[in-house]
Amino acid sequence: MDSFSGYLVEHRQVDRVKSCIGYFVFYGQQCFNAIPRARSLAFILDTLASEMQKLMQIIYQNNWERKLQQELLQKFLLFDNFQDMDKKIAIQFFSQNHGIRLLHIGLALFYLNQNEKEFAEKIAKDTLQDLSLLGEPLFSKTMDTIFARLQYSGAKFWEDTDRGNVNIYYTPYQYEIEYFKKIQVKFKHESQKKIPA
Repeated sequence: MDSFSGYLVEHRQVDRVKSCIGYFVFYGQQCFNAIPRARSLAFILDTLASEMQKLMQIIYQNNWERKLQQELLQKFLLFDNFQDMDKKIAIQFFSQNHGIRLLHIGLALFYLNQNEKEFAEKIAKDTLQDLSLLGEPLFSKTMDTIFARLQYSGAKFWEDTDRGNVNIYYTPYQYEIEYFKKIQVKFKHESQKKIPA
């Protein structure tokens, strides 16, 4: 990984990596909270999430302490924490901006490829907060869009731009999508059973 934070991960600078991730989450939350006033910040938020996704993969491949990986994964899942956002704005944002969820689910597909079911399940459970926000029809439509994009998008965008043409949402693990869907459905059914009639 060609970045300062990637260098820190590869040289096991745990405290510095934790600080970097703390800053990613802090600035990510600041962007997220400002999105109602400046919608273009969504791409910056996605860029931060993309960097964190790469770090999570390298951390996993370098066999960092499991408890620490769980802690960092939880921080990554905070990138789209909409608790302090107006519900109408949150619904509008999440139904139109799928970047963070694409990156979350892309990480889950990586974990499944590594036979790391526990971390993939944690991400699948986290996606269900979108169900309570969006409602069943919009949630299903949004997830279908996300899965289709992960399935069919290539590693590069078709046009060159001043930022290059790398597709930050790309995953080489499309073949894990069906398994992830099954995990998601399982947790969805479990959560619906807990809701009193």
